[in-house]
Formats: sequence, structure tokens, C-alpha cells
Amino acid sequence: MDALRSVGLTRDTAGMCVVTVNDREAIRDNGDVISHYATLDWFAPAPVPDQGSEVINDACLAFVQAMPHPLPREIWNDLKPAVYAAMKRVLEARSAESAKGGS
Repeated sequence: MDALRSVGLTRDTAGMCVVTVNDREAIRDNGDVISHYATLDWFAPAPVPDQGSEVINDACLAFVQAMPHPLPREIWNDLKPAVYAAMKRVLEARSAESAKGGS
């Protein structure tokens, strides 16, 4: 599967809406089917979750459960910002790579 490089939304001379993906026509419609979701925002990478989000809490818990020894509470409290920083860096790098056309 090709990486997503470009998405376009235009109206042709006959008044039809045309969505192009990677410079190839994907949809041609009178506008009833194509809504505001057919924009670049629709294809944008998901934002990095907030530090207090459930997905970050779950990642921290999985990390702690994978440790071979129990962690003291004070280390657990310091762990969440560190895990969040690492996850944020990975997700931002993945988003940047996707924007360049990588996989």
C-alpha cells in the first residue's frame, strides 16, 4: 500500500466535487456524499494523548507490570512523566515520518 502523500478537494467546471488521493481521483460527486470530513484534517495523524489520559495511564501500568521487581510508590509517581515523554517523542516522530510519506 502506498503511503499517503497528498489529499485534495476541488470542484470541477461541471460543479462536481473531486477528491484526489496521491494525485489520483478517488471520489467524484455532486457534493452530497463529500462532507467537511474529506479534508486533510480527516487524514491527519492522531494527536499525542494528554499525560492524564487513560491510554497513558494504561501504558504506565503495563510498564510497571512488566518490571521484574515491584516499584516503590515514589518511583511510580516519577515514572508517569518519563513514560509520557518517551511515548510523546515516538508518536511525534511517527507523525513526522508519515507526513514525509514514510510508513
